[in-house]
Amino acid sequence: MYYLKDHTTGKPFIIKDSGLPFSTPDADAASFHAEVLGPPWVTVEWLPVQPLDVPFDRTIIDELATNPGPYANANLQRDNGWWQRSLDQIDGVTIHHTLSDSPHATAKHYLTKGGGRPTTPYTVWVTQTGEILLCVALTQGLWHDSTGHRNSRLSIGLAGRLHEYHPADVQLDAAAKLCVWTIQSNTLPGITDISQIKGHMDVGTYKDRTECPGWASAASGNWKPDLYDRMEKLLT
Repeated sequence: MYYLKDHTTGKPFIIKDSGLPFSTPDADAASFHAEVLGPPWVTVEWLPVQPLDVPFDRTIIDELATNPGPYANANLQRDNGWWQRSLDQIDGVTIHHTLSDSPHATAKHYLTKGGGRPTTPYTVWVTQTGEILLCVALTQGLWHDSTGHRNSRLSIGLAGRLHEYHPADVQLDAAAKLCVWTIQSNTLPGITDISQIKGHMDVGTYKDRTECPGWASAASGNWKPDLYDRMEKLLT
């Protein structure tokens, strides 16, 4: 397995629209630059590395609808989509509930919201049966919690209307496993403590206007402690 090293910064980087390194090196680096990265050019080399210790059961990036633009939002239009971040710029996790059981339908819904968005707002989707799905590359700083265009938080969506009912144990187990991975994995060095795992209602400009992820509602059984208890056990 290989990644590209940017000699300008000395850091590895990942191809646009991919959450994982390439499986094989590109034969023509100049062509790669022109097609995928665009100017300014960087000098790169291919280096063998170990696979990322990813927890995803499946990657469905290529299955989900996307919107290449143009976009009504000036930041999206300027950046030709989401802000592109490095993995070490990710410094927290925001937990959401998706209000849906379908990542495909959700992606289609958001493409026309607010003048158009590039993708679904959920980087990772946790199904009600506990399957962990990678929906968007980790390097895309997508909008999901009103913390600005240069969003440095990882978006995790738990499927369902979780302000109305309690998540299944298998879903909470999967979510806890995923959150603990973000803390312990070398893939995301900016996340090191459980205090960096928060709900949508705890962060962002509009945090007082949402009950997402629903974990504080009486109807759902106030499931926040259930999730954090699972994380604490995995961390000990």
